[in-house]
Amino acid sequence: MKKTEKYLNLAIVTVLALSLTVGCTRVRREKPENYVSDSWITAKVRGALMKNTLINTANIQVLTYRRVVRLGGSVDDQAQADETIKIAKGILGVKSIKNKMVIKSKDNNKNSSKENNNKEHSKK
Repeated sequence: MKKTEKYLNLAIVTVLALSLTVGCTRVRREKPENYVSDSWITAKVRGALMKNTLINTANIQVLTYRRVVRLGGSVDDQAQADETIKIAKGILGVKSIKNKMVIKSKDNNKNSSKENNNKEHSKK
């Protein structure tokens, strides 16, 4: 009887000791941008663009998919396009930029708008 009681006590102590280590796992440190959603990025880019008085945001579209921001619509000149890209790159979580913006021509001829660079800009 004493031997059985000894083994039972040993088993209980072992189970209790092991149960204390169940929650002791190593915590991985994730980068903040891994938690950023596409809709959050889109909202932040739009907000940052609206704060800039040099950019006419009325004709700029911002879409985000898998942290890649697509900028579309029209801008008045190359400087506005460059500034728009720069602002979008500065938002936390943005992986790259796809520029689909067009530059408005001086004359109001719809066919004379030229497409801007149409390149993908990686964030560095």
